[in-house]
Amino acid sequence: MGRRFSGERTEGDRRFDPSLAIWQDQRDGTALIAYVGAVWMKSGLALERVQAIVALIAGPHQSPPDAGPDTPLGEGGFWLDSVSLLEVIIACETEFETVFDPEADLTEESLRTVRSLFRLIQTKKT
Repeated sequence: MGRRFSGERTEGDRRFDPSLAIWQDQRDGTALIAYVGAVWMKSGLALERVQAIVALIAGPHQSPPDAGPDTPLGEGGFWLDSVSLLEVIIACETEFETVFDPEADLTEESLRTVRSLFRLIQTKKT
């Protein structure tokens, strides 16, 4: 069911370990996020967690090396298709213990970038 990753990838201070499906900070080995079975392992700030979820689902071949909070989720960024975007939405609902209203919350604007998705989550948590 989960994504399979073909190889280790390094981007700046981050390293993706495909055997664990985990992004690690190479400076101190901190796990940014991991998916093990059906459990998301939480760490870091919420915006970083959203970005880590997106990068994990996009996979190492679609995650831009210079990805940041303003990187588009779709074209010109992570290149998420509708299925991958749905995986991100479900993972965020699970990770942040929230439920999105498909008609009211999941708009083109709220799903434009990592930051806009993070802002949507913030509004659901307040």
